[in-house]
Amino acid sequence: MEHKPRNVYHRGAMDGLAMGAYLTLIFFVQVLGLHSGIMLLASEVLILGVPVLAYILLRRAYLQEGPTYQYSAIWMQGITMFICGCLILGLIAYIFFRFIRPTFIAELVETVANVYRSLGTEEGDRLARIFQNMEQRHLLPKPIEFAFSMMWVGSFAGAMLSMVLAGLLKLTCRKKMRIPK
Repeated sequence: MEHKPRNVYHRGAMDGLAMGAYLTLIFFVQVLGLHSGIMLLASEVLILGVPVLAYILLRRAYLQEGPTYQYSAIWMQGITMFICGCLILGLIAYIFFRFIRPTFIAELVETVANVYRSLGTEEGDRLARIFQNMEQRHLLPKPIEFAFSMMWVGSFAGAMLSMVLAGLLKLTCRKKMRIPK
């Protein structure tokens, strides 16, 4: 039976489902981390798993497609994977910020202001006043703005990570596929 290559965008979108679920898990663990130090630590550990998950998903595709799967195709698959994953994250975050916990952003800014104030330094007090002024003047980002920012940052960081992982895959999987240099 002949192997029929799959579309890079389709494969990236399907892997984006897994990445979106993982990014959403990290989001909720970070939300819980505002009130629990152990959850905040857990979220940091989960963040370290993003490159690992991306590598596993891209490697699986590379090994299935064989040596003809070019660097640019691996990178494009990674970009698509992160864009789709971040769209899922952004939608879930927007629903959370808008409908489930609409005071979250204000609470977050208040927590940050309190942390800066607790430093007991002049610079800390100045930063705390800036955050308080943002809240008093209604300059806090709206839920849609916050969600879009998360999506853009995640997509850009994922594209850069995919660029590195694509090169790493081409170098490390040569031996497994017995590709001559």
